[in-house]
Amino acid sequence: PSTLHLNLEKHKVIPNPFFGNNLQNQSTLSDCSVKFKTNIVIKESELREYKTRALVFEGIDTYAEIYLN
Repeated sequence: PSTLHLNLEKHKVIPNPFFGNNLQNQSTLSDCSVKFKTNIVIKESELREYKTRALVFEGIDTYAEIYLN
């Protein structure tokens, strides 16, 4: 789980959003379209052991489109 602001801060694109008025000055970021991508690895033994899987998204708080495969 993460946020756009925290990821941009981590990569030194923007200053700390929680310091002073930085978050207010970065308000235009909310209008951007952003993609987060990750790989999900499931072992073949796990596929045999369990019939179902739960994919949990912690941190999605607005609009999102989720694609799998």
